[in-house]
Amino acid sequence: MADISELAARLTNHPDLEKRFEQILNIVDNADGNCVRADDTEFRVIEELRKLGKEVLEDWAQKQQSGLQASLESKGSTVEKKGKKKCIGTQRMGK
Repeated sequence: MADISELAARLTNHPDLEKRFEQILNIVDNADGNCVRADDTEFRVIEELRKLGKEVLEDWAQKQQSGLQASLESKGSTVEKKGKKKCIGTQRMGK
């Protein structure tokens, strides 16, 4: 298990995650004084954890894509970057 200094160093490489953990700690410390009831605190923590999960998955997916792209390019394969699909559905064929 990593010690605190290692964890802090790794978090500096992921500023979005570092910010999210800071927000969670602010809830725990009740920094803004808004968490009076346990229900309020629970709701805010769950909301922040959902955001954290989304950011973690986005970060992971980006790294996976970059790694795969670099691997394919090193093998001489061409990589086509995909964008958002423009299709809005299937056209009607007639009456």
